[in-house]
Amino acid sequence: MSISLRRVEKPETEPGLLPGLAGLLQEVVASGASVGFLDPLAAGEAEAYWRSVLGALGPGLALWVAEGEGERGPQVLGTVQL
Repeated sequence: MSISLRRVEKPETEPGLLPGLAGLLQEVVASGASVGFLDPLAAGEAEAYWRSVLGALGPGLALWVAEGEGERGPQVLGTVQL
């Protein structure tokens, strides 16, 4: 599988990104990751978290997304925030 890494600059132009980010967060929480949420993590709570991150992007916060080709197109595989 090839993986691409890209910086998210204008999330408002990528409406399909939010479900992938939320799904990834739910998956890692369900797998036991200690990222500030407890399992089960509701989809709405995961989306609210990512909406706040996406809304805060700018000079003080940057987001990169790792993507690979999934069964239904591009799939979010990981993220980095700085």
